[in-house]
Amino acid sequence: ATRTAAPAPGARSAADIAWETIIVNRRGAMRVRGEEPFEMVGFPACPPDKANAAALIADLSASADELLAAAGDGMRTVT
Repeated sequence: ATRTAAPAPGARSAADIAWETIIVNRRGAMRVRGEEPFEMVGFPACPPDKANAAALIADLSASADELLAAAGDGMRTVT
């Protein structure tokens, strides 16, 4: 599996940024459902087992679906 690495020491990798998007989507869905979201401190690093394109694409898709489902019919389609 391909692992995305940080471009330089101290820099965030593409996987880290994608992972943060997944976490933000999940927290947003929780808020929309009226749940108390889990704590997020700083910038989350992508877990090593998720730092590959296939896993990130699957989790991004699932987290977006979760957010849209939480929003329900109130979410309009942008064309």
